[in-house]
Amino acid sequence: MKLHVQILGILILAQVKAVTSSALSAHISGSFFRYRDISRASAEEDSGPLCDTEIRYPSSPRVVHIDISATKWLPAHQCCTGSAGKSLLRAVLHTNRRASLKGFEQAFEAQLASVNITSAIQRVNDTRVTIHVPSFPDYQLPVSRVELINTKWIPRTSIISEQDIATVMGLHTVFVVARAIAAHGTLFHRQPRSDDEMRIHRHTLQVELEGDQWVPNVDKDTKVQEALLLGLLLSDKAATSPGFGAAFMTQWGDAVRKGEVGITRASNTKLVVLVPSLARYKLPKGGDETVRLGVVCGEATLGGHEIRAVDDATSEHGALVRYVDRTATVSGTFFGHRISEAQIKSGEPPIEVIIDLVGATWMHDIPVNDYRRRELATALWTPSQNMHPGGAPDTAWVKQFHVDNVTADHVKLLSPSRLSVSLHALPGYAAPGSIPEQFLLRYIPSTLLGRSHEDILHDKLDGELKAEVLQARHAGGEL
Repeated sequence: MKLHVQILGILILAQVKAVTSSALSAHISGSFFRYRDISRASAEEDSGPLCDTEIRYPSSPRVVHIDISATKWLPAHQCCTGSAGKSLLRAVLHTNRRASLKGFEQAFEAQLASVNITSAIQRVNDTRVTIHVPSFPDYQLPVSRVELINTKWIPRTSIISEQDIATVMGLHTVFVVARAIAAHGTLFHRQPRSDDEMRIHRHTLQVELEGDQWVPNVDKDTKVQEALLLGLLLSDKAATSPGFGAAFMTQWGDAVRKGEVGITRASNTKLVVLVPSLARYKLPKGGDETVRLGVVCGEATLGGHEIRAVDDATSEHGALVRYVDRTATVSGTFFGHRISEAQIKSGEPPIEVIIDLVGATWMHDIPVNDYRRRELATALWTPSQNMHPGGAPDTAWVKQFHVDNVTADHVKLLSPSRLSVSLHALPGYAAPGSIPEQFLLRYIPSTLLGRSHEDILHDKLDGELKAEVLQARHAGGEL
């Protein structure tokens, strides 16, 4: 028996020496790797990257076939088990990341302790070994959201050779990317929108997949559509409270089930969704709600696994929209002040009203649109009707102030939500004695607001909303 072992050892040693100077090489094939090299130049072989979910939970078996030339694999009990088997796995499934960092290396080392090496590595014959790539449930992509895995060498501990096989050919590289959702269209926006935006307007939502594809019937199968759409948009409020959740589950859900929501499969990776108006939408308590991109269900994708939005910045507008009460904050040098007759006559120092909108925007043409300027001037500078005991408005102001005199020079659109209006001088104005002339800002007309059919009423206006104009000896200071 000892003699037999010695003879076998001598024969193996002779084989090792015989192949040491030969051209050792390995050819890689199978379903795990996708490219010949990291340049990804072979377009005809490019079947796309793997997504991170496929590393965690493969949808089909992933195998790597290793065919070697100019040598042979050691017997199975030597090349496919123990430390030699682990070294082979590390070399074939290689990444340059340290095991201390997020990525394949970390997940690989964590999984290696529990992997059955004998079942993972199969010696098919003298020149072929097949590796059955296990799942890596703990795998997380590194911060860069992309990772390269490739075969660097075949270690000499698994072959009859005194040196590693450094020449690797065939498909031996794969990129791992995030299975992710990208959102575009008119629904999401970084600026807050008003609640009537949800009630009145329809929007489009383009959803693009990265690392996966839509199932062919996603725009035809109503069950798939319902599963997809009921998770695609999520609110930060409970569905049982007033708000998007409640409106969505009733109106949107009904529209989906009735086939009234338009869905178009524009390509393998792009889906266009028509988001209908929700006429019964009401803001929840607190007057604030955020709707964001949620989850793409597994039924809608070829990969079969749900895809969650990673963050709220996956599009040019951000993958969320915040609905708020439309309010306005009033500031400047008119409201909240006692204005002297002299200041009204001369226009010095300048009298200005600044209005900042929340949840709404100004019509962009207010400065140049005569009708809108008149509406604005009427809202700001119409005296209160009951300023005198007799209820008669002051005729001096009515005679001197004309809305048509508020020109484009007096109105400045400082931003989509900020407007400045200055009052022109009224040289002939005479204040009505010791009784102040009063002004009260009651509302912001809807005709001045973009995409709105409702006025912003007095209870939604913040800041000082009253002003008084009186003779010089009674004027000055704040109200």
